[in-house]
Amino acid sequence: MNSHIVLIDNFKGQLQYQLHYGCNDTEVISIRESNSPSLPQQIGVWHRLQDAIVVETLLQQYDIALTGTGLECLVGDPKYINVIPRLVQETKIFARIKPQMKTWIVQKLMAMGKHVGMTGDGTNDCGALKAAHVGLALSDAEASIVAPFTSRKKDIKDVIDLIKEGRCALMTSLVAFKYMVMYPIIDTTLITVLNHVQASFSNNQYLFDDLIVVLGLSVLMLRTGPSSELSKDRPPNSLFAPSVLWSVAGQTFLFAFYFTIPQLLAHHQSWFCALPDVISGNKTCYVFQPNESGDMTVHSHEVSIVWTTGHLQYLILAFAFNIKDPFRGSAWSNRWFIFYTFVLSILLSIILIEPDNWFNTRWLDLTTPLPQAFCYQVFGLFVSNIAASTLFEHILNKWIIAA
Repeated sequence: MNSHIVLIDNFKGQLQYQLHYGCNDTEVISIRESNSPSLPQQIGVWHRLQDAIVVETLLQQYDIALTGTGLECLVGDPKYINVIPRLVQETKIFARIKPQMKTWIVQKLMAMGKHVGMTGDGTNDCGALKAAHVGLALSDAEASIVAPFTSRKKDIKDVIDLIKEGRCALMTSLVAFKYMVMYPIIDTTLITVLNHVQASFSNNQYLFDDLIVVLGLSVLMLRTGPSSELSKDRPPNSLFAPSVLWSVAGQTFLFAFYFTIPQLLAHHQSWFCALPDVISGNKTCYVFQPNESGDMTVHSHEVSIVWTTGHLQYLILAFAFNIKDPFRGSAWSNRWFIFYTFVLSILLSIILIEPDNWFNTRWLDLTTPLPQAFCYQVFGLFVSNIAASTLFEHILNKWIIAA
């Protein structure tokens, strides 16, 4: 902002301007008015505003303060019609503006493609508060009826908090969107792999995944508050922003990679019995129980491997999608989410590395347990998958900032 300000007002019945605050008493400027030579303009003296050329010159050299009556005269005079958009956009101070003109200014800025925020006490600026993209009423009265947001403290600094909360809400929505997109991708893949060999999850396994793992994580991860600092960077403004699409695509690739490895490892082990071989009688590693879920079985090595490795992906994504970004606070500030993920991590680790425990066999229907050595290999892949997924999201967040 310049140190010199020019005030434009309807003074003594005509449009005039005066060089104002920050100017030296001896300072003059040179303005060429229409049909006139270049004329020096003295500080502290009212000068008649001849035409749009003078306004353009003032805009180039000084910051403008514009009164309500001055604005009304400019808008009503056809010779200033071409300079009005620039004047509205570049004027630093609007003084003594009537309520309808406040609304007009907001609508004019919005028509020029600007994102407009408006604050006021909610008395004579209700129309502008309602018309703006974001209206913040510094009042605890009825202003909240027309303003989307209200500052009960009547503090202009709440604008900063509003921006931080808004960016956090947007990023939280994107995190929830990505998690909910990945959920059907993972779930459909697991079910397709099992259905291919005439197997399926049991009811208890479905309930554990949906109610204990997915529901708890998806709700608690949304409780993370805004960042303590207001970043100069801007979050993605679309569900189909490149950063969102790359995140989903990258996590899908990592899921496919780390989900495929245990399947391939198991098929090359001597203890593994493929369900088609058990059904045909070629192998008898376990007792085949047909028609447990429709025409499918829920007890097989395939079910044990797919379920114990597949549901870990929901926990991995919860870690990856909630690493620190410029707009949300640290996940460590979300105590319930940290507590829940900690307890869930321990529970899922026990389910994986202790395949013969009573909870697996009695409640989760894992009656075809896997060898413990294989489970430790899968646990190592689980840790590696967490590291790869979080690193990928960290790099993606850095790319968002750089972009």
